[in-house]
Amino acid sequence: MHETTIAVRLSGLPDLEALGRRWQRLEAEARPPYFLSWAWIGTWLAMRPPGPEPWLLVAEQAGRTVGLGIVMRDTVRLPGGLHLRRLLLNDSSDFDYNLNPEYNGLLVEPGLGTGVARAALAYLAETVPRWDELCLHGLDLADPLADPEPARAAGLEVRELWRQPVPRVNLEALRRGGRPYTETLSPSTRARLRRARRGYAAWGELILDQAASREEAHEFFSGLKALHQVCWTSRGRPGSFNKRHWEPFHRALIDARFGAGEIQLLRLRAGNRILGYLYNLVAGGHVYFIQSGLKQEADPHLKPGYLAHVLAVEHNLALGHRLYDFLAGEARYKASLATEAGEMIWLRLYRPGPRMRVVNLARRLRSRLHKKAGGK
Repeated sequence: MHETTIAVRLSGLPDLEALGRRWQRLEAEARPPYFLSWAWIGTWLAMRPPGPEPWLLVAEQAGRTVGLGIVMRDTVRLPGGLHLRRLLLNDSSDFDYNLNPEYNGLLVEPGLGTGVARAALAYLAETVPRWDELCLHGLDLADPLADPEPARAAGLEVRELWRQPVPRVNLEALRRGGRPYTETLSPSTRARLRRARRGYAAWGELILDQAASREEAHEFFSGLKALHQVCWTSRGRPGSFNKRHWEPFHRALIDARFGAGEIQLLRLRAGNRILGYLYNLVAGGHVYFIQSGLKQEADPHLKPGYLAHVLAVEHNLALGHRLYDFLAGEARYKASLATEAGEMIWLRLYRPGPRMRVVNLARRLRSRLHKKAGGK
């Protein structure tokens, strides 16, 4: 094999312990986002429900592994008896098993992202039979897979589902600038925070506690769950804990990774009055906000979520971390509290031809029927 050639293949999943060793060797070089770490991927795979076995996508160059990914398979039934055969990267269409990955992609040796993306898409398009559509969900816009050119070079058509901003706080820039975090926010946001602080003053000082043990982390997580579900069910929405695998997955992650310093569970209180909880993941100085549970207040000026995140940003600034990431979303509080934003994209790649023309027609029909029946 010529040194610059990247060869790609699919295989069945090996034993998870063996795969973990292989994944972690590449991870040590790649230093990927948390959602491509073995902590996340390995826990996810260990909990997979019955169904088609995932494939392991392997990219190799000069005899060494330079790229890895998990390819799931499913079949979607469409109107008219059509079936859409899909591949999903590090993702599942099963509602309970789908953890909505962000910063998704392939785990790749540094400097080889574009080459691995090209080789992987060419291999899937030219060599792997019996699939119609490849789902690439939650890609950072800078990821080589988010660039439509490699897909088009492989003869695939690109369909963009949507994009979302990724608001975040650049903690390193705050340190360099020397200004307090809140002074970088807009006047209206600062006024909102001052009003909220005054509103809570009667209960005592605002205090942010970080869970100091695995047991306390589980206790905080239970408190988060209770507040989260009350909030979402009051809006007529199910909430994250409605997914059957969501809580067990994150409980397993807390058990496995708390000792590594990757789990950050925070509790905000005013005196002894609990106002809410934040659940973050931490790796390489990057803090990822995963979920919150906040007290519902009758007074709309008592912003426990805003205050919790402000104190969490200041807490992580003091800990020496480099980025506080709200993840994808257009919620007002994220935009108000961020100092910068990236962008994330959801794509579907498919083979052009008569079959996909019929499939897309069936999709449009299904969408019309759904709207006619009162769906959103």
